[in-house]
Amino acid sequence: MYEYAKVLLYAYPRLIAFAEAAEQSATNRAALSYRAKLGAEEDAAGVVKELDAGRRLRALKAMLGEMLDGFSCEERALLAYRYFRTGKGTLQLACSPRSYYRKQEALVRCVAVYLAVKGITERTFLQQFGDLPGFSRVYQA
Repeated sequence: MYEYAKVLLYAYPRLIAFAEAAEQSATNRAALSYRAKLGAEEDAAGVVKELDAGRRLRALKAMLGEMLDGFSCEERALLAYRYFRTGKGTLQLACSPRSYYRKQEALVRCVAVYLAVKGITERTFLQQFGDLPGFSRVYQA
């Protein structure tokens, strides 16, 4: 449950890199459009789509950063340990493994609620980010 929230958490540390890649792709596509077999309208639409993907990813990064600022230090550490791949081996658990997993599930629920308040549900996630290859592959996995 809340798989879309988990996908966004896994992607969070790389969102700016994804945005830059989309923007670079738009630049390359525009520069090479004279060689394309598509018409000018299709080329322009593709460039706009890539630029829009970069904008959406940057906005998502800002929104998730704002959300993380509202979490306690322990909650941020738990998220970083599991989803951001930082702090591996350095998290000192002051609880049992069972409590750890309960805390992780509670955090994912909190993230999903925050996203829902901001207008991102599973359906809107698929509408807004389902066209981005990385997101759709991770979501399906």
